[in-house]
Amino acid sequence: MNQAAEPISFDVRYDDATLRAAAWAFIASAAFGRRGVAMIVALALCLGVLWAIVSRGEWTFSDGFSSRGSSSIPRLWRWGVLHLANMRATVARMEAKRARVRLGEDDIEIVADSGAARFTWRSIASRVERGGVMLLLLSRNQFVTLPLRDTPSSAQDFLRGKIPKLAG
Repeated sequence: MNQAAEPISFDVRYDDATLRAAAWAFIASAAFGRRGVAMIVALALCLGVLWAIVSRGEWTFSDGFSSRGSSSIPRLWRWGVLHLANMRATVARMEAKRARVRLGEDDIEIVADSGAARFTWRSIASRVERGGVMLLLLSRNQFVTLPLRDTPSSAQDFLRGKIPKLAG
């Protein structure tokens, strides 16, 4: 008889450094995640056009039209700042600033003193690992943050086996 594996459980703690790392990881994944090199080239092109406009001191229709792409940089920054503010507000509602994570065969459950959430593995689109955090991406604007310092290596390996890495 084939027995199901025991769930992996561990505690994570959230501090401001973790939240900042998560926000930066999210911004990087949003900017470059699925598009990778193409986005870096497009960003460099937009910055080059913007530099050309500023250094010449003149505006033409083609310069103005091309510089519209550079407006994505402040928008992306603002998006990250909003996510950071939302994460800080969520953690501020937690008394202990800790959560209990349980990784089961079919789902992940996160329980904190402020509430609980459960997601099936199929609902998690991909993962990002940057800056000491692992983001489990649920949708374009929603993710779960797991600080790698608190996540046991067996749990990290389990997550890597369950959730595909975001290409990029």
